[in-house]
Amino acid sequence: MKKTISFLLSLILLLSVAVPGYSEYAFSQYTSGLPGDVAIHCSQSALDVMEIGELAKLVEMVKYRAEPQAVELLRTSFPAFEEAARNNQLGTEIGLNIEYDDNNAPMARVLCSFDVDDQGRLFFSYCLVVNAFTLAERDDAGNLLWNPETGMLRLTTDPTSLDAFSCILTHEMMHAFMEDYNRSGMMGVIDPDMAYLPAYATEEDAAASLAHQQAVEFPKWFVEGTATAVENAFMALQASYDELRIYGAEGIDGWYTPEGLQYAFAATALPAGMDPEEYEAMVEPCFDLRVSAYVSGYLACLYLAELATNSEGNSACSVTPDGFDVVDSAVLRSGLNDILRMLHEGVTLDDIIYSISNGRFYDTADFENTFIAYDDDSAIFTGILLNYFLRLTRQNGRLNPANGSLLYPFDVDYLTQIDCTKNAYSGLYQIIDTSDLVDSTADLRDVTDAGKSLSSWGYWNSATVGAGSYYDDYTGMYSDPGYPAFPYGA
Repeated sequence: MKKTISFLLSLILLLSVAVPGYSEYAFSQYTSGLPGDVAIHCSQSALDVMEIGELAKLVEMVKYRAEPQAVELLRTSFPAFEEAARNNQLGTEIGLNIEYDDNNAPMARVLCSFDVDDQGRLFFSYCLVVNAFTLAERDDAGNLLWNPETGMLRLTTDPTSLDAFSCILTHEMMHAFMEDYNRSGMMGVIDPDMAYLPAYATEEDAAASLAHQQAVEFPKWFVEGTATAVENAFMALQASYDELRIYGAEGIDGWYTPEGLQYAFAATALPAGMDPEEYEAMVEPCFDLRVSAYVSGYLACLYLAELATNSEGNSACSVTPDGFDVVDSAVLRSGLNDILRMLHEGVTLDDIIYSISNGRFYDTADFENTFIAYDDDSAIFTGILLNYFLRLTRQNGRLNPANGSLLYPFDVDYLTQIDCTKNAYSGLYQIIDTSDLVDSTADLRDVTDAGKSLSSWGYWNSATVGAGSYYDDYTGMYSDPGYPAFPYGA
């Protein structure tokens, strides 16, 4: 049962089938017109293979139930987001497009785009895309069930599949929150002039633009790690964590040890000068922090959250009277909240890492290079965390593996609190009547946010409502992590 659930909860469904040629029949059936929401939100690929009534159910489920619940769950779980919502610093609208893609596409994703308007202001747009292929009805073997009468597909009613979709939707909406709240690092740009090369760009122009992007853009492990932290990470990726334990020489029935984790991470370190994608194609399994954004990125973000709480004299880790280590998700969530808030207020990720580690990690790159593999404290914390998840998973009578989401207590025995049968409303990221990208309504005129190494602090944001960050008199000022401009908690 647990293996089945773990399989169903993969971030990308690895099922691929040949779609029968039913599209002509489908459209001869519905020449009289489509229901409003279906016509607005469903792409041709979905209309070709899924019954119109089933698509209407799918749009209704996403638009009026699952998505607003995911948004409200994130808003209420992070005080930083709650405050930003009150100050109109998060978007209130988003588009929705239902597609059908059987080529290993994910259940859901948020498409993002940024551009410069005719007044030189940077603005941001996004759209939620849902893959109907991953939510179609299947038999016990995972094969699609085609309606013999219509030759079309129906929407799944399997609770586990719908819960898995809710978890992935929460992951994707976390990206949308961060695109507004931590915009510079997510977009990789502070100054629009540095993001777009002139018509006759020189090599110096290209080099300056690339340097600007690299100084601002968050590493992938941080982007995906924070989003994975709010879904059922350990449950969905349990096979990867099992491999990590085995690769660390503990065996399938063993436990995690700091030494085993360090061996696994050091043995898969990215060779100097090698491209991460090239390395990922060569090595299986692969646990390198710069490659495994979901597995290692999740662990890295939770460890940073622990360091943030340590800086305030707290810890998520404790020991029960009978000698078992436990980890408090609420404490880690508070630490991650502080990190996101500091980035929003203009503290670079470099400075945050330096400050909360008391200088043990000089900057983001130093943290990437030493996390677990060459740092005892992070290996010990990770071992405690993963052993706690493993002990919960092995409890008698438990229906599911340990969850791993920061949004719930770690010991809960369910996939998600989101109920796809329950109507809900949120004033943030409301799905409006479009399948296209929607401009963010976030008002970021007084926000001094930061990216990896470059901060907008000290510049006045001249953006208007609906526009993203734009800063006059860009000077390329970098913070020096050796002398943090923003001590933790400032």
